Amino acid sequence: MNLKKIRDLDIAKNKVDFVNENNEQLDYLRWIDYIENHSEYFIWIENTVEGKETLANILA
Repeated sequence: MNLKKIRDLDIAKNKVDFVNENNEQLDYLRWIDYIENHSEYFIWIENTVEGKETLANILA
């Protein structure tokens, strides 16, 4: 996986496939497992400084 030129990634809630008109649903548990197993490329927003501050403001 080469992400050297990509700086700002957005994760879609559902799979977007412009070729496949079925628009299959993403298996959420498999997606979580994938993110956890590739943590060198991905980070959950609640594990960022901004995410931690937002969570603290919600819980305050």
